[in-house]
Amino acid sequence: MVSHFDKFRLSIRPPARLSSFACKLVVLYLRRKIMSLFKKDTNHPEPKFSFGESLLVLFGILCILGYLIIVKKQEPQAPLFISFMVLAVYGRLRGFKWQTVMDGMREGLRAGVDPLVIFLSIGVLIATWIFSGTIPTIMYFGFKIISVKFFLPTVFIVCSLVGGACG
Repeated sequence: MVSHFDKFRLSIRPPARLSSFACKLVVLYLRRKIMSLFKKDTNHPEPKFSFGESLLVLFGILCILGYLIIVKKQEPQAPLFISFMVLAVYGRLRGFKWQTVMDGMREGLRAGVDPLVIFLSIGVLIATWIFSGTIPTIMYFGFKIISVKFFLPTVFIVCSLVGGACG
């Protein structure tokens, strides 16, 4: 007696040997091509970008970011990551060594850390002032000090004092 599973198995025929062999060849070829992208090649010098090509790449990345953020209404993290990866793969396909691409990424990230720390510090300072009541106190005494006749000089002095107190 033939079971239900055996009927199903008999109805599915394996692909022909030639097509299976061709699929294996295509997969092997693609695997070698992808792996060759990441091999270290020391035989040729680093390629150079022309100004026009740099502008074209910049325009392409800005189009990707603009489309995903403005048109598709996505949060900026995913579009930035996508453009980051597109640039890395483009640089590698263009002929740069993978280590050069990675070093460029590290250098760019290292340059952006200092402003991030400054903005983070300012955010923590303002949040602390709001939580402790310093901002309302400054506003209360500031409105008492400011006169209508000398508004701009008074605002300048008060802002200078607050800025000097912050360091």
